[in-house]
Amino acid sequence: MQKADAVILAVDLGTSGPKSGLISIDGRFIADAFSPLEVNFLPGGGAEQNPSAWMDAIFVTWKELKKKNPPAWKNITGISVTAQWSGIVAVDRNGNALTNGIIWLDSRGNAITAKKFRGIVNMEGYGIHHLLAWIRKTGGIASHSGKDSLSHILWLREYHPEIYDNTYKFLEVKDYINLKLTGEFRATYDSITLQWITDNRDIHNIHYDPALIRRLRLDPEKFPPLIHATDFIGNILPSFAREYGIPASARVTGGTPDMQSACLGSGSFRPDIGHIYIGTSSWISTHVPFKKTDLFHNIASLPSALPGHYFIAATQETAGAVFKHAMEQIFHHPDWNPPHDINPYKKMDAIAAKAPPGSKGVMFTPWMYGERAPVENSHLRATHWNLSLDTGIAEYIRSMLEGVALNQKWLLPYVEKFAGNTFTKIHFIGGGSHSEVFGQILSDVLNRPVHRVENGIRSNLMGAFFVARIAFYGKDTDLSSFVHVDKIFEPNPAHRNVYDDLSEKYIFLYKKSVQIYSQLNAGQ
Repeated sequence: MQKADAVILAVDLGTSGPKSGLISIDGRFIADAFSPLEVNFLPGGGAEQNPSAWMDAIFVTWKELKKKNPPAWKNITGISVTAQWSGIVAVDRNGNALTNGIIWLDSRGNAITAKKFRGIVNMEGYGIHHLLAWIRKTGGIASHSGKDSLSHILWLREYHPEIYDNTYKFLEVKDYINLKLTGEFRATYDSITLQWITDNRDIHNIHYDPALIRRLRLDPEKFPPLIHATDFIGNILPSFAREYGIPASARVTGGTPDMQSACLGSGSFRPDIGHIYIGTSSWISTHVPFKKTDLFHNIASLPSALPGHYFIAATQETAGAVFKHAMEQIFHHPDWNPPHDINPYKKMDAIAAKAPPGSKGVMFTPWMYGERAPVENSHLRATHWNLSLDTGIAEYIRSMLEGVALNQKWLLPYVEKFAGNTFTKIHFIGGGSHSEVFGQILSDVLNRPVHRVENGIRSNLMGAFFVARIAFYGKDTDLSSFVHVDKIFEPNPAHRNVYDDLSEKYIFLYKKSVQIYSQLNAGQ
């Protein structure tokens, strides 16, 4: 049991940079801070970030939080980290990074992964014997996109064998941060999943599978010991406690990746309540009590940070990244800020509200870096369709918002079928939830009530807080009372026909353009 004034320091390292927040043990948000980061895009589908830059940026946010609220800072009793998933850092025995972090956008391992999992008899591009082995045990298999953690490891082994040989442990992003904070090499049952080497058929007995590791010809010693997300790793290192004025008794939890923390922070604890996250990427998810895989649409239920549960993983590659790219590269807006900031969405709202639903026939497909669900294709790219000389900026911007929503509409029925429920409501979180126009578009396109979670841009931080709350108070902790909705968007019947028609045309555009994208981007 924690004292009443205890505070949790939550850290959320997104692709665009880390946010850190101070949250009281009773769920009251005290303060937060953000520091921006860049992605280094490389030829051939590479996407990397400097692990040292991650830590430097995190510590910048810590210094700011300490200035904002010194009393709360002195009461930190727990630290809980969430971070971008499906990225790896190769570290030596001293915990030093041997490479940049290879993050979730990196597709350089696609050819290696495809070759590794081919067979004599194939289904969806995978050898049947591989599919049976992997899906039965892990719930999935390394995707053709090459963007899974396993693909990054296989790529390193193939093209940088000296780094592979010198690697002591391969760590997910969140687990690397925890290593730096505690000095302990650990992964959690949920963070390790996309390395596709654990048997998670029994949610209460997840473990490394020696047979899968042998088939991949990987060294089992290069993977860290496993704990629960809600276990404590240990206390923060004394050096950091002294440098940043954090109590030396502050304990660090196992933490969880961003998809899992969002699923917690959104309040989608039941299979009939879904959530949509709109950040750099996007997804539709909820918690379910079963393990299942939909190979045809790249959807699976994977271990959650919530003890005894799985969550639905159904990721779409780019959402908020589309808006950020448009403002930075196309419009050169002088007041543009990173997508964590509320102002860009308000600016987009002011522009998009001037265009009618359907954007006068202008359509946008948001596949700026390929797609994962409900189709997996790293060759897809974004396109504005049906532009004319009288197309204005309002139609241009609104069609982008509608395109992201239509992409979600394409995915929704597969997720609901997977969950075995039609969502009675959908909780809306992430930076995109700041857009009033997009919230209404989303409700209209999906034909579902969309409940915007209060401070939805902080849902990952709240999810990290929930992990710490469970760590301190036990798995039966009631979390629902901490989730609040600040606005409900109801579908507008007057827009039903417009968006139903656009949804059909959206899928038609995919079917007609998929071949040309593959030809244009075959070498990428």
